[in-house]
Amino acid sequence: GAGGVINRVTKRPLDSPLTAAEVSYGSYNAKRASADVSGLISETARYRINAMVENSDGFREGYHLDRYGINPVLELLPSSDTS
Repeated sequence: GAGGVINRVTKRPLDSPLTAAEVSYGSYNAKRASADVSGLISETARYRINAMVENSDGFREGYHLDRYGINPVLELLPSSDTS
């Protein structure tokens, strides 16, 4: 029989600012763009946002791919006032 496991791991926010972007183009008019942004909101809160968009044709007639996604993460850290 067939089986599978879903393993979803998110990227955690960083202590220092991050801004990264990537763009690619390939065979069969394949296009992909992605962005990764992370930063501090305050001493006890930080964020990270990953986003992507992908569009492609294929070698088979009638095949077309359109995908997109966004993964926001907000991390709240305990402060010295937290009990």
